[in-house]
Amino acid sequence: MFGDTTSDLQAKGFLSFDLSPVASNQNVVITGATLYAYQYNCTGSPYIAAFGYSATALHIDYGTTLTIGDCDLDTAPLGGRVSTFSSLLTTDGMWKSTYVTASVADDFANRATRGNRSQYMIRMALDAITSNGNDQHCSFGTHHTSPSTIRPYIAVTYEYD
Repeated sequence: MFGDTTSDLQAKGFLSFDLSPVASNQNVVITGATLYAYQYNCTGSPYIAAFGYSATALHIDYGTTLTIGDCDLDTAPLGGRVSTFSSLLTTDGMWKSTYVTASVADDFANRATRGNRSQYMIRMALDAITSNGNDQHCSFGTHHTSPSTIRPYIAVTYEYD
């Protein structure tokens, strides 16, 4: 879930993807990567000016477990990489996507220290709350809570020897 809650708390989501299948090849060059997430359960109007009109994926590395520090408003994305999801629609049952080629290439180059993972914080473009006591959020399908047909994934294109 990402957006603003009735308690005027900010909601953020976290996604982690395993790059091990790509790492099994030799001399890999990542040529493209797109993150796909299925949006559902939208409440209120999360795609408004107060939130910057869009959902974003911040490229981060939180390791094998999340801590309260990973949720900090000042979490800086790796390499300054922030990707904006397609479509500003609050439509339930909609796939959204964003290009993450540079992020995946960086994670792949640093796979030994990052545990073969590519990780992202999902949040609204602006880290704000509306202080109006209204729910204004959407959810993305996740591995743990969703049927396999709506789980997020990264489509990676690569060349190898």
